[in-house]
Amino acid sequence: MGISYWGMKPVEQINQDIKVEILVRSGCTYSERTLKELEYICHINPNTILEIIHTDDPEPCRKSFGGITPSIWVNGKLWYLGSFNDVKFRAKLRALSSQA
Repeated sequence: MGISYWGMKPVEQINQDIKVEILVRSGCTYSERTLKELEYICHINPNTILEIIHTDDPEPCRKSFGGITPSIWVNGKLWYLGSFNDVKFRAKLRALSSQA
């Protein structure tokens, strides 16, 4: 099936684009680590689109929830707030792809 990363395999081919948004804060080590994991997951699953929202952007951040980072939305729904689990994320992504 292709690339393996820390023993993980890509999610099966997803039929439609899935938008993944992450709110990150500069200097937040956990945000940076989570972003790297999401970038990899989105790289091996080409139908995912990753949008990075920085808390220090001059424009108002519409999804700040008090600035808790990392915050992760998938297709407009909040999946993670201040935490992240890549194994559960992949499982939820698979479930979402099977609904398509």
